[in-house]
Amino acid sequence: MKQAWYIGAFALPVFLWVIIYALWRQFPFGKNTLLIWDMKWQYTAFFCHLRDILHGQASGVYSFSRAIGGEMPGVLAYYLLSPFNLLIYFFDRKNIYIGIMIIALCKTGASGLTMYTFLAGRKAGYGALLFSCAYALNAYVVGYQFNIFWMDALIILPLMVWGIEKLVDEGKDILYICMVALAVITNFYTGYMICIFSVLYFWCYLLLISGHKCRLREILRYHAASLMGGMLAAGVALPVFFALNGGKTDSDLQKVLSDKTVLLGYSDLIRAIFCGEINEGQMTAGKPLLYGSVLAFVFVVYYFIFSKEAIKSKIAYTLLFAVFAVSFKYNNLNCLWHGMQPPMGSPYRFSFLFIFLLIELAYQGFIVWEEKQEKEKKTGKVIYAAVLVLLFFAGYRTLHEAGFWLNFLLTGIYVLLMIVVHRKGRILFLCVLAPELILNAGTLYLNSAAYQAATTTDEWNSYIDRTGPLIEQVKQDKDFFRTVLTGDARFANNDGLLWNVYALESYTSLEKSTTQLLAKNMGYRYSIKYGMSYGTGADSVSDALLGVRYLISSEQYGAPYEEVYEENGLTVWKNRAEFPIAYLMDEFVLEIEPEKLSLFDYENELLHSLSVGYDEDVFSVGSLEMNDIRNAVPDEEGKYVRENESEEAYIEYCIKVSEKGCAYLQDDLSGVTKDWYKGKDTCLEDGMHGVSTVKMILNGKEQDLSGQRDGVKKLGELTPEDQVYVRFYPGEDEAFRGETVALAVERTDVLETYAKMVQAQKVDVRMKKEQDIVIQCTNDVKEDRYLMLSIPYDTGWHVSVDGEQTEIIENDHQMLIIPVKPGEHSIEIRYIPRGLYMGIFISVIALGMMIWKIKKILDITTLPC
Repeated sequence: MKQAWYIGAFALPVFLWVIIYALWRQFPFGKNTLLIWDMKWQYTAFFCHLRDILHGQASGVYSFSRAIGGEMPGVLAYYLLSPFNLLIYFFDRKNIYIGIMIIALCKTGASGLTMYTFLAGRKAGYGALLFSCAYALNAYVVGYQFNIFWMDALIILPLMVWGIEKLVDEGKDILYICMVALAVITNFYTGYMICIFSVLYFWCYLLLISGHKCRLREILRYHAASLMGGMLAAGVALPVFFALNGGKTDSDLQKVLSDKTVLLGYSDLIRAIFCGEINEGQMTAGKPLLYGSVLAFVFVVYYFIFSKEAIKSKIAYTLLFAVFAVSFKYNNLNCLWHGMQPPMGSPYRFSFLFIFLLIELAYQGFIVWEEKQEKEKKTGKVIYAAVLVLLFFAGYRTLHEAGFWLNFLLTGIYVLLMIVVHRKGRILFLCVLAPELILNAGTLYLNSAAYQAATTTDEWNSYIDRTGPLIEQVKQDKDFFRTVLTGDARFANNDGLLWNVYALESYTSLEKSTTQLLAKNMGYRYSIKYGMSYGTGADSVSDALLGVRYLISSEQYGAPYEEVYEENGLTVWKNRAEFPIAYLMDEFVLEIEPEKLSLFDYENELLHSLSVGYDEDVFSVGSLEMNDIRNAVPDEEGKYVRENESEEAYIEYCIKVSEKGCAYLQDDLSGVTKDWYKGKDTCLEDGMHGVSTVKMILNGKEQDLSGQRDGVKKLGELTPEDQVYVRFYPGEDEAFRGETVALAVERTDVLETYAKMVQAQKVDVRMKKEQDIVIQCTNDVKEDRYLMLSIPYDTGWHVSVDGEQTEIIENDHQMLIIPVKPGEHSIEIRYIPRGLYMGIFISVIALGMMIWKIKKILDITTLPC
């Protein structure tokens, strides 16, 4: 019977999820999938790439499928190191959504199982099953089921808390050590939250709940065990720590902690505890997800009224709830739980900790109720509890009308069952709880726009079937090149990872600032928070310098691209001006300062510094004259802002080109909109954002350029006879900087000449793995030259020239630049994540200590009495 309870703790939540899937037409009962919001835009591609790694088709150290190139340990540690994710090995790209669903169901069942294990330590049986099921289907799981990377935290948390209690009560720390290590390894982000909680829970349990005297031995044992757990995880934690430096996670600690903005009121927190409190904007800006069932609320109240535990225990839990209440309310404390960063969507990501406390306490109240059923049935006290609950709901009704009657009814039913049900009738609680949990999940599907916009099986299968053949076509080329998907061939920013092709786009929570700066130098859309996006592209020189050989698209492209293959309404375009990954430059390359030049001047200078004996300009500069200003005035710094908020405002330029060709307009901030960009690198110092609306008037016909949300806008083929005007429309909280605007016409024939000369250089690149590159290079001139590689600068790259270690030159281009002396050379470039070897060394030491510790325990337990 004991084993049956554990099986039920896993199976019951899974069974209820299957019912939820069936009712709301989720696959396999309908066409809806879990490809929702970030699962659609980010995570599906990560799972596809993990499958490629597991099958030996991609590297887990470094990947050129991520943006222009990026390390993988950070991505793996944030998203993919859960042991459940190994199941993805068995699912190909077309069926990846099935693998994701199975992983989600397994994690749901596992969270129920570990919670039951924890609660059974207090009292095994039906009650523990009941509340473990509520835990496995709480609002956090329901609301963020597409964020299944966070679900491991809910599995680990009950065992970690159990480990803390065993450490204090029995002096046993093995379980706690293992859970600390597992929390950090499976997801360092939620692991960080759990570790903060463990500190709070340890001190509350030691000082107020356990009943033990505060002894130095327990304090030292806890801190030593925490350190040991961290050491076990060091092989993952240290590379991740270095991966986080210089990216989105950088923050101004003083500024964050001083921000005491009130995010919500305490009444909002009370409402969030109840059924159905998931609104339409939950994914991006909703309340904390605190629902753990109305049943849990009822028994928490019962615990505080009737439990005979020491008042200290009740004070401890009250303090813990208070910590979460103020953390939800104030922005600085909220950011502290999120690693000193405000979350972008999916707010209050640590709310699962509150739910755990709620259900743990509710089960203690349930145990008190059961004991009264067996020993002394005091109906009067139960009725008194019911009155208190109803009085609470009277206050709740004044706060929220819509869900009042549903939660009033549920509370009334549970209180009635508490009064009339005897031990054998406890199954009635489950008969009410199961529909309640299903109903709460249903509100998510009914109210959330994000769930309603989920990718269907037909949409996913159609995309894979349509795009797959063209991907296979470009993969027939085996050397190094990059591929970009646009138009109907594009699924999301992480298409490179999805298809395992070298690409230019990436959207993760671990983007490096060096990669962003390289993207900015080349005119592509970039953001420290949203990553790099190809969008509508920059110009042909940028594509050439970064080795873009193929575009796969439903759109049409001109020179230097030519059509080479067409299928399913998509076309493969080949770039005649593609540069190889590495090319020789002269010493002038180190003198160029991208920040002081327009994109077009910068790229002209970069091409001039190629060691090919050719110095023609690819871009001819056009004429830009401010022609008209309407309802816009310059501020003290010269930025134009809208004067009258109720009237349209614009700044108009007259454009003239000196020769026929494809014209480009640069405005670094014209694509930096308040809706897309919110990173510190793209927002003006006064909080204003770049102009999002830009229009061109060509020979009297207006064209909207706003869809080109890049630093460069392609104006198309222009002639000296054309009458061209461009208008920038500053909106609310937007400003226009005129000094950033530049115009140029591209000479494609000159660019193709450069490409042919670069391809003729004696530079042969052979890639063993993505993190291991060998280059045979010949410098034919007598002076030193520099080998530039279209790979983002990263201190993890290590270079040897002819067997001797050589320093990579740090530079403003943010690419790898290696000095090369005259003559023939063999160059080896290898990527080693910073902190990897040290982390592994620490983990091995910690593992050895753990084995010794366990062996010592086993030797003691086997000694004869």
